[in-house]
Amino acid sequence: MNLTRHAHFWLPLLLATAACTGAPLDDDAPNSSQEAVTTDGTAVSQAAVTDCRAFDGDVKKCDAAGCGYYFCSEQCHPKNTSLCNAGCTAECNAACRAHDGDLNGCNAAGCAYYTCSNRCQAKGTSLCDAGCSTECQAACRVHDGDLNGCNAAGCAYYTCSNRCYTKGTVTPCEAGCSEQCNVPERDAAFVSQSVPGRVTVGQGFQAVVTMRNTGARAWSQDKYYRLGDNARLWGLARGFLAPSETVWPGYSKSFVLNLTAPSAPGAYDFQWQMVKDGMDAGWFGQPSAKMSIQVVPERDAAFVSQSVPTQVRPGQLFEALVTMRNTGGLTWTQADGYMLGTSSTTWKFQRAPLNLGESIPPGGTKTFNVELLAPTKVGYHSFQWRMLRNGGTWFGASTPELYVQVVASATSCTCKPGDACPSNCLAP
Repeated sequence: MNLTRHAHFWLPLLLATAACTGAPLDDDAPNSSQEAVTTDGTAVSQAAVTDCRAFDGDVKKCDAAGCGYYFCSEQCHPKNTSLCNAGCTAECNAACRAHDGDLNGCNAAGCAYYTCSNRCQAKGTSLCDAGCSTECQAACRVHDGDLNGCNAAGCAYYTCSNRCYTKGTVTPCEAGCSEQCNVPERDAAFVSQSVPGRVTVGQGFQAVVTMRNTGARAWSQDKYYRLGDNARLWGLARGFLAPSETVWPGYSKSFVLNLTAPSAPGAYDFQWQMVKDGMDAGWFGQPSAKMSIQVVPERDAAFVSQSVPTQVRPGQLFEALVTMRNTGGLTWTQADGYMLGTSSTTWKFQRAPLNLGESIPPGGTKTFNVELLAPTKVGYHSFQWRMLRNGGTWFGASTPELYVQVVASATSCTCKPGDACPSNCLAP
């Protein structure tokens, strides 16, 4: 049998066998005497491969040379070269994994078959990544006492015992770190948080909570380690790790939480804690510091102060000062039609708008200079104002009701509505 002509079948098998036995291979070393085999079974000389590879990164020259351009790796190869041989690692691995459990199909696809896990992977995949846990562990343990070698092999090095293990397979105690044997398997310490103290009803907002892994086991998404909110107040009950993320003992994780405020105003507690979901579910570790978040309406206002004359003459033009605080979640702007107003027609002028271009942020105050015209009828007249938007939507607290006395002369006398009226006073 011509082994060169059938390299697409035998070479991957030999590679996989060597991979599972730990034998070193250099299947990428150039050899001008070798032939490559494309996906349609055509034999291609190494010289032809080299000629095409001269046009890596240049799709036009690659096409002009009669080669095939692979955008996934920006490489130029003979046409019908497999994704694996074209340097498209991610695409190659996905295509290879379709042949898990199928040795012949895996070999025909130009992949490496790992009998230790019955998986089909891209050539050069490590034993650990190929799911060969026993073989992987053995490959890691040969690097005991060799930190650099352990890291280079993709394993986890335990400096407390100078041992090298497959990541996530043993606790520090199991790795020979005796001083950590009394550490709980699952534990956490609160580090910090960045949370707004005030949000608007229904508002989306972001909070960041950082926790440290003080237990013996690593946290990972596939083991169902999460940050949780048992109260379920914020539209999200869990903060997740990234799919490939691992938080090792002693390390911290900042969970970025995209939350939504409740629909009703009020003060709400904010506190999160680590949780392991799944079969052995349970809350563990120190919770985050409890804080109260004030959920406010979109539009709200509070009265601050007012300065209003107690007496005016009939038909007199005068001014009053009214100060209001923005206690809502939205900014007041002149462009959006925010103003101070009254429903009373007594004082002729019923609106006091913001100045052109003015804006009052949440928590800010505004002093309105209200111009008024006193009625001609002498007596006591009610004075009360409130915030509104677009000329009709009232909101927030009203100013305390005052009575301004309209007097005809300095010697005239009137009485307030409801008071007993002396004989020398005019009834309103």
